[in-house]
Amino acid sequence: MPTTFDAVFYALAFIVPGFVFDAARHMGARTPDRNAQRSVVQFLTASVVNYALWSWLVFLLIQPDFLRDVPHRSGSIAALWGWVILASPALLGTIAARLSRVGTTRRFLRWLGLKPLHNIPAAWDYVFHDLRRVVWVYVTLKDGSVVAGLFGGKSFASSDPRERDLYIEQVYEAAPNQLWTPVPGGAGLLISGSEVRHIEMWENTDERREVHD
Repeated sequence: MPTTFDAVFYALAFIVPGFVFDAARHMGARTPDRNAQRSVVQFLTASVVNYALWSWLVFLLIQPDFLRDVPHRSGSIAALWGWVILASPALLGTIAARLSRVGTTRRFLRWLGLKPLHNIPAAWDYVFHDLRRVVWVYVTLKDGSVVAGLFGGKSFASSDPRERDLYIEQVYEAAPNQLWTPVPGGAGLLISGSEVRHIEMWENTDERREVHD
């Protein structure tokens, strides 16, 4: 009869690899909202796929004579189990994240005739998540007022869907038909996402933007 320890061991053995895979796949991105039951099923599925990939190694590891003549046999076996349970899922999750980021996964699924949902839930996340360059932004608020500025490395756009706020590190005066001029003594501006009507962006150049009526 299995003991409580056995139950915990097998649960962890089949959940931890999937959890590591999922954490690596969503590292640096907002983890999708889902309930606990669905998460467990996804973790188990990823773990089974990982074990299937390394089934030949798992079969060798459970053999009593495996690596018998190798010095430090216990350490070698522990390292191989660490590879199967932790390192391999982390590597596979990183590869899956990269393929998803560059669109390879979506193109493959479309080639199969499927219509996959985009892994990025909103245009806000799509634009700001991978925005690694400095751009000019022209934000029109719901009351008709505008905010112009430079969105760079010290700027920030929230990834929380419940609070879409925006921090612009350098604010500029944007008078019609004139080049933008920095606000004297300005230390940036925080804008609530609920107040934003739309945002225009331009590539950063040596010349400041000019806004026309």
